[in-house]
Amino acid sequence: QLSFSVEPDRLLANPFFPLEIMGTVSETYILAKCRETLYIFDQHAAHERINFEEAQREFAAVGFRTQLLLQPVLVNLSPSDSLKVVGHIKAITDAGVLLESFGEDAFLVRGLPLNMPGEQASGEFLLNLVDRLEKGEGDYLRDYMLEKASCVRSVKAGQRVSREELAALIYRLGECEFPMTCPHGRPTFIKYSGADLEKLFLRRL
Repeated sequence: QLSFSVEPDRLLANPFFPLEIMGTVSETYILAKCRETLYIFDQHAAHERINFEEAQREFAAVGFRTQLLLQPVLVNLSPSDSLKVVGHIKAITDAGVLLESFGEDAFLVRGLPLNMPGEQASGEFLLNLVDRLEKGEGDYLRDYMLEKASCVRSVKAGQRVSREELAALIYRLGECEFPMTCPHGRPTFIKYSGADLEKLFLRRL
């Protein structure tokens, strides 16, 4: 469930104010109007951008601070994959992932960074970390973790969201430093002015 707070005294400076939510398509795309311009927002991409910039601020403040999971997650790996994880265990721990050996070729994930939920702990996730570490690029690992955290914390395509929450999401997007795209480079919205619509309907040639 989305839960946003939007400061009323900052609305006038928001690029999407005043906003009218007109509806959604497939509970994925938000139709909205602002100053005679039609906007179509991708709700997941928009939320990803918001979460990504929040995760960036968190990382800048405290780095990959480990947050303990309420319930540890057991991850089983093949012997070769287990060796890869063991070979990078310090770097993985430094990235905020708290691991504990649990028998042969198995690990308990006890903590994750950046408010990532426990269901993200998996063999695939650990091996993706190893892959980034083996590339030898610290920024690549950081960006992967930030993008992963922002994606899993975002509302999904097809998820029903109230109009009030959708409006708050769009206003929060308007407060982002880079509101045009999600962290993966996909557009968060497209827009059509009155003139654009006239051209589309062949009213203006």
